[in-house]
Amino acid sequence: MNQSVIDDAKKAQEDWDTDNMQLYGLLVQGLPTWLVTSVFNTHRNDGFKALESLRNSFDANNGDGGDHAAHLAKLQSRTIDGRCDVSEDDLRKHFDMMMTQVAAIQRTGNASVSEATLIAFYDNALPISYTNMRQHARRAKHTTLIAHHSDMMSQ
Repeated sequence: MNQSVIDDAKKAQEDWDTDNMQLYGLLVQGLPTWLVTSVFNTHRNDGFKALESLRNSFDANNGDGGDHAAHLAKLQSRTIDGRCDVSEDDLRKHFDMMMTQVAAIQRTGNASVSEATLIAFYDNALPISYTNMRQHARRAKHTTLIAHHSDMMSQ
């Protein structure tokens, strides 16, 4: 073999190893302590294997009816305390939770929930303090959840 091909392969392997270790570092920084210990004991400094293990343990499974049902239930849940006043942070967290559940539903291999249904779930989960904002946003008759949410955030 040509020496330059060997050198290129070594360099590519070194780059992969560095990137893989950096991925591991990023993962463990975002995990709770109890999970960091588990990942460290099973996949120390191997970001790819750690990520694969986390996906197998905690991600939505394709074709699993239980996962699909759990994500649908979570999609309809309330994340804002009914006694709370209006808060942009609460609205943002609620929207983010819904988008996370929509992505999880798609990963189960099932059809995504329609935008009209998402808007209904979004509105139905809001406490009484958001009533006026909700009415104004509904009158605009948005066709997407992001437009509806943006309207709520702009009020």
